[in-house]
Amino acid sequence: MVQAEIDAITARKGRQTTGGSPGDVMMGKLEHEFQVERVSNAMKLEEKLRSLITKCSENRGDTELFNATRKRALAARQDLIVQREAAGMAKNAALNAETVEDVPIPTSM
Repeated sequence: MVQAEIDAITARKGRQTTGGSPGDVMMGKLEHEFQVERVSNAMKLEEKLRSLITKCSENRGDTELFNATRKRALAARQDLIVQREAAGMAKNAALNAETVEDVPIPTSM
C-alpha cells in the first residue's frame, strides 16, 4: 500500500508518464492487490478440498464420518468454483478438470 501511495505521488509530480492520474495509479494498485488475494484464496480452498477428499477416502469404513466429510467436501468444492470465477480462473476448463477432483460417492449404506 505504501508503494502505491509513492507511485501516486510520483505520477502527480509528472515523473511517471504512464499510468494516468494519481487516482488511476492508486486504483490500479488496489485492483492488483485484490486479484492477488482472490487467487490466494482459491489456492487455499483447493488445498482444503484436497484434504477433505483424502479424509473421505480414509474414512470409507465409517459411513457416518464419511458422509459428514463428504458433505463438507461438496461445500468446499462449490466455494472453490465460486472463488475461481471471482478470480477469473473459471474460463480454463482444463484447470478445473485437473484440480477439482470428483468427491467420492458412498458405496453402500
